[in-house]
Amino acid sequence: MSNIFDKLAAREHANDTKLGLPSTDRPHFHRRKHLMSVLAAGKGWRIPAKEPARRADGTTRGERKRARAERAFAHLRVAA
Repeated sequence: MSNIFDKLAAREHANDTKLGLPSTDRPHFHRRKHLMSVLAAGKGWRIPAKEPARRADGTTRGERKRARAERAFAHLRVAA
């Protein structure tokens, strides 16, 4: 059997896990910050890197850039 204090504490701490809900006061902010740190194991939330965009021919911007540089400086490599 729970008493009114347990219900009030549960209601107060229920907002700690709701994302998008602004912090109501400084203790609420610190509870939420600590909870998110615990959930992420202290490493923060990471977003995986996106794959580079590819054109219809299957090349990425970096591959086209390296090929362009290779063509531009090919005459210097032949002469050496």
